[in-house]
Amino acid sequence: MAVWSSISRQDFGFGDRFDAEFYQPSFRHIRSNLYDAQLLKYCLQDIRYGLQAEPEYIEHGVEYIRAMNLNAPWISGNILQIPQNQLINEDYRLEEGDILITRSGANCGSVGLITSRFTGATFGSYTIRLRTDSKTDPFTLFAFFLTDVGRTLTLQARYGSAQPNLSIPYLKNLILVPKFSDALTSQVRPKILDAINTAHSEMLLYKEAEAELLERLGWEVLQKKPLELSYILDFNRLAKNARADAEFFQPQYVRLRTELLKHGTLLGDLVVSFDKGTQPDCYTDEGEVIVVKSKQVTGRGLDLESCEKTVIAAYADITARLKAGDIVINSTGRGTLGRVAVIPTHNSKVVAAVDLIIAHLNIKDVVPDYLALFLNSPAGVAQSEQFQTGSSGQLHLYQQHFAQFVVFLPRNKNGAIDIEWQRRLASKVQASTVSKQKAKQKLEEAKRLVEKALFHTR
Repeated sequence: MAVWSSISRQDFGFGDRFDAEFYQPSFRHIRSNLYDAQLLKYCLQDIRYGLQAEPEYIEHGVEYIRAMNLNAPWISGNILQIPQNQLINEDYRLEEGDILITRSGANCGSVGLITSRFTGATFGSYTIRLRTDSKTDPFTLFAFFLTDVGRTLTLQARYGSAQPNLSIPYLKNLILVPKFSDALTSQVRPKILDAINTAHSEMLLYKEAEAELLERLGWEVLQKKPLELSYILDFNRLAKNARADAEFFQPQYVRLRTELLKHGTLLGDLVVSFDKGTQPDCYTDEGEVIVVKSKQVTGRGLDLESCEKTVIAAYADITARLKAGDIVINSTGRGTLGRVAVIPTHNSKVVAAVDLIIAHLNIKDVVPDYLALFLNSPAGVAQSEQFQTGSSGQLHLYQQHFAQFVVFLPRNKNGAIDIEWQRRLASKVQASTVSKQKAKQKLEEAKRLVEKALFHTR
């Protein structure tokens, strides 16, 4: 929806910013009503872009935090490591209390806070590091960036059309930061630390479950053989699989599939039926139906709270309805293709969006949370990479592809599928989900304290 507004010549006080979006009324309203605030540059000891060189990754080195590791707001994911000599100088070492901001891409403006866990690490070229001065508490500033006001001001500072970007000059000279009291800081800081520590416990639980799965699978042995750069195929294999892309027949995928078939089952044999999500006509805050989209399928659970809502008409699409224990799988995208989540117990009307495939499981042989753990593990991701279709454009996976995935289902000493082992790993995944929810709750408490201070300072 278009928004019309007019501004006077003196309002153009931001140098080269002549884009209409920059002067949206909502931005101007916040700037004019934020009480006792100062520009971000007066809160900083240092601000700099991350390492610009293309790093060399090694097994044991300096941890290298990239933009993709800033996962709203936890620092997580695969933290790569680079050689010590890749550091330009020690100024690129992270310290506790540093704040990282993603400077471009789909998650431009995402923030992460460095705790003692990542002290001594360094940061990549698609991030900007903020280090506060002695008068500014970094934990409260971090919480401020997570509030609606902080996110809005960060959004205003972005520039670019097809690709949003953030620059140091715009961050320093456009973002306003309130002067928070010592009393507020003393309340916010422990809540942020508690939230991050709880989130870290969640990550450890999940990694522990994944590590046990991969160890029993023998993943490390499977990865020891180097990746082949060339290989020869019989034409009959091309015809049998109705595929002519070389990537599908990569020997590393063949080795994985051969090993999995010794102790596994096709996903299609574990599913009562596959269905596809629906395309709602509209979204509304007053809607009665929750819509799960691919972006809510994080690979570490389902972010049901961030889902949009739609009108009751969408629930008429019976095949798109979601019940507890169903799994949803991302069927499109780059980097997110094949991600899986289990639908938790709920009392709402919930449907999947069109970019998701729904799998209604036969739970006799597989525990839903274990299945999600496996499909999100490197062994599951490898199968998504093997079966994906598409080239430079959008990548896709379809129901017939998912049906061919092999699920690792080891057996116990009696020769039956080891359901108890699945349940044990699933319980760790479920415990990690509880910890994640607690961490999010603690973070919300810190945000509310800051928001209350914003609107009750006058």
